Amino acid sequence: MTEAEVLRTTSAIVAGRVMPLLKVRPTGLESGFIKRRSFRTETIAAEHVAVTIPGDGH
Repeated sequence: MTEAEVLRTTSAIVAGRVMPLLKVRPTGLESGFIKRRSFRTETIAAEHVAVTIPGDGH
């Protein structure tokens, strides 16, 4: 899993259903054992995304 910045939200019709999509750019912060090989911008399905808001640490 990796953190990423959302650049744009879109949608597409896939198999007759509207699917939300996110255009994201990885930040480089990882939470796994394997590091990303690329920091390119990608479009991903929004169904497995967890949204977090940076806080003040409290």
